[in-house]
Amino acid sequence: MGLQDVKEELLNEAHHEKNVILEKAKIESTQIMEHAKKKAAEEKENSLKATKKNLEENEKREGAAALLDAKKKLLAEEKELMHGAIEKVRDHLSSLKKKEREEILSTLLAKAAAEIAIGKIICDNADAPVFSSYIVEMKPITGGFIAENKDGTISVDLTFDTMLEEVKEKYSQEVMRALLK
Repeated sequence: MGLQDVKEELLNEAHHEKNVILEKAKIESTQIMEHAKKKAAEEKENSLKATKKNLEENEKREGAAALLDAKKKLLAEEKELMHGAIEKVRDHLSSLKKKEREEILSTLLAKAAAEIAIGKIICDNADAPVFSSYIVEMKPITGGFIAENKDGTISVDLTFDTMLEEVKEKYSQEVMRALLK
């Protein structure tokens, strides 16, 4: 087996392992979000049933106020559930083994490279070795990185915190639309 064959085999194994890890993380985050959605739906259903009963017993104006209050409480509960789910994912990401973390960062690096010509990487000191072929600026980042083009005019923010906030915002908007129906 030649050096090129060994190199290709190692790259193939690393790519496969990266895909397995990413799939596991995706499945786990999906399960957390599904659980949060299911619980919120149950609570919404229970809250709306109770509110509808109150509406039938009270005047129209009092019922409308009660419905609004129930929706506010449900929204607060949904926010709490969302926060808990995001924190679980954040904890999982922070407890990744070095190899898993490097594989995720490498995958994100490929994503950034597909979007811009990377000139500089801004990352945490612990993650800097992954980006040894780039100019690296170190800042306290809990995970992930920010890639910038050479002149710093375009950046791609792939920090874990930013990606989690994007997920949170997406699901929060969906919940708001459902509650306002």
